[in-house]
Amino acid sequence: MAGLKIVTLLILLAVVANECAPWAPSGVCPGGSNPINCFVQPCYNTCPNYPTQPCLDYYCGGCHALYVISFTDDVLVHCDGSCPDGSLPQICNACAGVITKISEATCHNYGCGGCHALWYEGGNLVGVQSG
Repeated sequence: MAGLKIVTLLILLAVVANECAPWAPSGVCPGGSNPINCFVQPCYNTCPNYPTQPCLDYYCGGCHALYVISFTDDVLVHCDGSCPDGSLPQICNACAGVITKISEATCHNYGCGGCHALWYEGGNLVGVQSG
């Protein structure tokens, strides 16, 4: 009986995690990989380095909170200013001159692992273009 309760609990947790995890289309990450599901939205916690900056959830390669630090060219950074691998992001302008067919999406420059244009609509990642 205890085994049945554990299996039921694990199934319930998987369903809840799947329903609560923000949606991102498959293949939207750089290189065509799929985003991962996170138990908690990355922007749930605040960042002391950017307490008033807008935060966007990023599910490619992990559960990352990205902060918009420049409203002129929408540069995204991690809380500590570095990339997940510890390197510094490259300065790039992947959004310059790019036109999207995603009607309400906003382009943000992301310089970790290359130069990427990340398209967000309603807080959800809806497209990636790598330059």
